Amino acid sequence: MFRLDDILEKWAVIYEPMQHNPSLAAKPEDLAFFRIDRLELENAFTRTFNLLKKPCLCQAVNFDSQLDEKRPRLALNHYQLYLCQKQYGGPNYMQEEKAAADTKCDINEMVLDLIGFLFDMQDAIGGKSFPDNTPQSVRDLFAQLTPEERAGIRGLQMNQTEWWSVPRFKNGWWIMGVELWGLNSTPTCIRPNRYISAYPTFAPEPSTAYSPAPTRRGRKA
Repeated sequence: MFRLDDILEKWAVIYEPMQHNPSLAAKPEDLAFFRIDRLELENAFTRTFNLLKKPCLCQAVNFDSQLDEKRPRLALNHYQLYLCQKQYGGPNYMQEEKAAADTKCDINEMVLDLIGFLFDMQDAIGGKSFPDNTPQSVRDLFAQLTPEERAGIRGLQMNQTEWWSVPRFKNGWWIMGVELWGLNSTPTCIRPNRYISAYPTFAPEPSTAYSPAPTRRGRKA
């Protein structure tokens, strides 16, 4: 199964403003990517955001999919992401508002960077060369993609991408939601490795047929 969250985590590793450390033993200040359920519920991001030092990318790893009527055997999958950055305000109201606007503009630039990365990945998968100024880290990430990952990235419907600002979150964090859609192939038949070899034989169940209780005859005088 194609895992977009794995691709996004690798992007967060090489993206200079984030430089995420994927190690399970990483300190909170080195984290910049989180797999979450829902943003408004307690999750790994909200449990640690007081300790975070860098912009972050969160993906809600949930499933919202449907089969495509016009293209049998293809599923349209919906992905929801959140790019987050903390605002550091000024000493007065006007500077506070300016800092908020700057922070939201910074997040928008990060969204555009992510979109550009995915477009370039699709172009490279299609056989087009990377631009000459493409960093080596991007080329290295591309070289590590599996055939399944390449097929999943190719299926992303990038021209349908949407993003929007979310009202200020907790503790000075601003967030921008991003929605992506992707077409991925579904199994065209039974996958034998997902089944046991033969239907098992079970011991017979004990009989549950109704049996009336024996009547008690009265004693003769």
